[in-house]
Amino acid sequence: MSFNEASLFISKAEVNEGTTVKKLKPRASGRSYLIKRPTCHITIVLKDISLYERNLYEKNIISL
Repeated sequence: MSFNEASLFISKAEVNEGTTVKKLKPRASGRSYLIKRPTCHITIVLKDISLYERNLYEKNIISL
């Protein structure tokens, strides 16, 4: 099923905390320093406005 790019719109976008990548940075005298690099999960939900309008027409909410 292919969608027309012009009829797509963002219905929901959310950003959640992901895993933290932990790396060790070498320091003097054989010690190390922990570097924490946080990541995130980005979720974007698209909807097809033509399908949305078709449902409204079928329910007689919008008249032609």
